[in-house]
Amino acid sequence: MKKNILAAVAVIACAGAMAQGTLNLSTTPSAVGSSQVVTESDGVTKLTGPTYVGQLYAGATEASLAPIGNVSPFLTGSGAGYWRGTPNPIAVPGIALGGSGFAQLWAWDSSFSSFDAALAAGKAGKSEVFAITTGGHGEPPAVPDNLVNFKGFSLIPEPSTIALGLLGAASLLFFRRK
Repeated sequence: MKKNILAAVAVIACAGAMAQGTLNLSTTPSAVGSSQVVTESDGVTKLTGPTYVGQLYAGATEASLAPIGNVSPFLTGSGAGYWRGTPNPIAVPGIALGGSGFAQLWAWDSSFSSFDAALAAGKAGKSEVFAITTGGHGEPPAVPDNLVNFKGFSLIPEPSTIALGLLGAASLLFFRRK
């Protein structure tokens, strides 16, 4: 009898230690409390609808970031520039209930086959790495945290835009010397 009770306590303790915290995949104003939008490289045009998609990367350390959830489109209409991933909420592997970790949002033009292909064309970008705290702890379980430390960002401009800018700056310096 004592062995059965001891075994049950050990199983419960192990299950609790293996539990993963949860997170709401949302950058909407109601979730983060301010306008932290994702824009095209012009810094003004908000990403919208299925034309642009995002993927959240999360982990216990900045070095352990890995994709979680599905690649999901940006919102449309008044929600343009904001992202809501699926499934929502989601368990974050490697971070315990109520634990701390890090996350980063990757965004890109969905007409490209991958983030890397879109990045090469200047149609992709990443947020700064930001801190997260998971939910699911306590009794009753705490509501999962939103992406409260997320900061908006712009996609990286096309390489041709950068090249033209550098060419223009070089010509200004050249003509200034004459």
